[in-house]
Amino acid sequence: MKLSTQQDIDAPIEKVFAAVSDFEKFEKTLLKRGAKVERLDELPNPAPGMAWDINFAFRGRQREAKATIEELAVPDTVKATAISSGIHGYLDVELRSLSQGKTRMKIGVDMRPKTLPARVLVQSLKLAQGTLKSRFKDRVANFAKDIENR
Repeated sequence: MKLSTQQDIDAPIEKVFAAVSDFEKFEKTLLKRGAKVERLDELPNPAPGMAWDINFAFRGRQREAKATIEELAVPDTVKATAISSGIHGYLDVELRSLSQGKTRMKIGVDMRPKTLPARVLVQSLKLAQGTLKSRFKDRVANFAKDIENR
């Protein structure tokens, strides 16, 4: 199952990349939402190889995931993977400078089930795909507004 959207942001590409690669802020957001997050690496700065163990509740069950930064190319690319209960997830963020003060951000998420229970879960998500796409676009738009307001 794939979700993707793009958003134009009134901010320079460097500022947008700094927000997209602010993994400490994402950790805090997950903690606020009740997830348990454990950093697995000891890298001092954002770089490929950063990894986390994440425990969270989803659809009434406790789930575990391992997230890893696969590629981090300043100032335009962030790629990450997450593996959880038979689902492999891929995140791809691409930034393109449209002018000195404007950036286009493209975000894509791809979830691939690897087990039968995971296929059932992903299939149930596909049934609500319209709602998921709308929520995804809204969250990306809110993230873009947050970057502009910083």
